[in-house]
Amino acid sequence: MKREDLNRLFIVILFLIIAYLSFIILKSFLISLFIGAIIAYMIHPLHSRLMRITRSERFSAIILSLAAITIIVVVSALIIPEIITEGGKFYQSSDEILLNKFEELKRCSSDSEDLKCKIIAYILENVGEKTIEGIGITIMESTSDFIKNTVIAFFTNLPNLVLQLIVILFSTSYFLHKGSGIVERTLKLIPIKKSQKSRITKRIDDVMKGVIFGNIIIAVIEGVIGGLIFLFLGINMPFIWGLLIMFFALIPPLCSAIIWAPVAIILFILGEYTKAMLLAVSCLAIMGYLDNILRPQIISKRVRLSSIWVLVGVFGGLNTFGFVGIFIGPLIIALFVILLTLVGEEWTEEGGDRGETRLKNNLQKG
Repeated sequence: MKREDLNRLFIVILFLIIAYLSFIILKSFLISLFIGAIIAYMIHPLHSRLMRITRSERFSAIILSLAAITIIVVVSALIIPEIITEGGKFYQSSDEILLNKFEELKRCSSDSEDLKCKIIAYILENVGEKTIEGIGITIMESTSDFIKNTVIAFFTNLPNLVLQLIVILFSTSYFLHKGSGIVERTLKLIPIKKSQKSRITKRIDDVMKGVIFGNIIIAVIEGVIGGLIFLFLGINMPFIWGLLIMFFALIPPLCSAIIWAPVAIILFILGEYTKAMLLAVSCLAIMGYLDNILRPQIISKRVRLSSIWVLVGVFGGLNTFGFVGIFIGPLIIALFVILLTLVGEEWTEEGGDRGETRLKNNLQKG
């Protein structure tokens, strides 16, 4: 082996080792880095406009990064204390609520003219008071434990959350300032035609805009509708619940159900059967349509992919990559389609004649 070949081999092996070690170091922050890149991509048009005013690319990036993180922190500061307070109240009064509710149920009889009482009396007679009481206690304990564990987990992970927010802040600023240069240098390393690079970057841009636009539109619609439903039913803190629904609507397959489903269960336990049913049915119908039908349709129009492939890309991406999979999944599917097209064009338009020539030469040599 020549010295030059040995030198190249050593560099490649060293690069792979360092790349692997870098991955291990960055593994805990990959999602935060990706979120920072997504935020930078979303606010890049604002960055370009602000740069005309400040005349400084770095200063504009810092201002917008701080603004984005400030919005996240302020919204979190408004929501989290309210949720913890309400959850604490429910946790402390859960035993009393359960006992009062069972005493109320026991007073129901089959002779009552109230249809609800007749149904409850029938269930108590056929299932048994102890069984119903055991089921109620299990549900209440599970709900209370969930609230308690969630609060404990939040405060336990608070230092890590702060660290992740710092990484998001700096990565957003970095990608706003250096993102274009990174893309250009990466494209230079790819050994394909300039026209093909343009088509691939255009496809990536379309996919990112489609996924971001589609998810934000659906999240806002769900948040507004969810808040209005909570307001109409007279449930406390409709604005807070609407914001939470808006946030979790960005994270399929959990979506907004992680908010309205527990609330419906708690309402049912508290004896608010009509409110519980109205909340569950309205949210299940409206949010289900928005999440599973309208979201893929909005994204597919921008991405130029069938709705089924968008839906599979989102859920497959989530299953493989976690939260960031809602972006990576459709992106990989779209890139597969465009690369398949490029490969087909190479073989049919340019590669066909060369392949035929090579085949003839090989046959002649043989």
